[in-house]
Amino acid sequence: MIAVKSALALNIPLLLISLVWIEHETLSPVQRILAIFYIMFVYNLISYGYCHIFNMSETARRIRLLNFIHSSDNPTYEKILSQYQTKNIIQVRLERLITMNQIEKINNRFFLKAKILAAVASIVLNWGIFLKYNQNLKERLKR
Repeated sequence: MIAVKSALALNIPLLLISLVWIEHETLSPVQRILAIFYIMFVYNLISYGYCHIFNMSETARRIRLLNFIHSSDNPTYEKILSQYQTKNIIQVRLERLITMNQIEKINNRFFLKAKILAAVASIVLNWGIFLKYNQNLKERLKR
């Protein structure tokens, strides 16, 4: 969220710099407007891509967690932690999934609550297997 706010906030200085730069060019009023629009459009597209590069790493962990819970017959907290190196990473992701109403914790076991993200996670997993991205991924998740 910080990256998004930063990208949006930088539109103001970029607009001011663009206006100063455009003043020194010999352009018609329509060309000036189009040039400013182009500069702002390109900057915001780059910002959008930048934000999604960092978002993908967060999403990938949640997809893996959802797939693991889905394919492991409602694993215990300890079983989920055994799949990861750091307890804190998993705890944060599980809390986010609970907050988003995607999973629920009952008697120290995790259950899928909403099926839509689990379906998306399954599609992403199967697409990776189809592309032979990681052929033993499905077996590793079932452990």
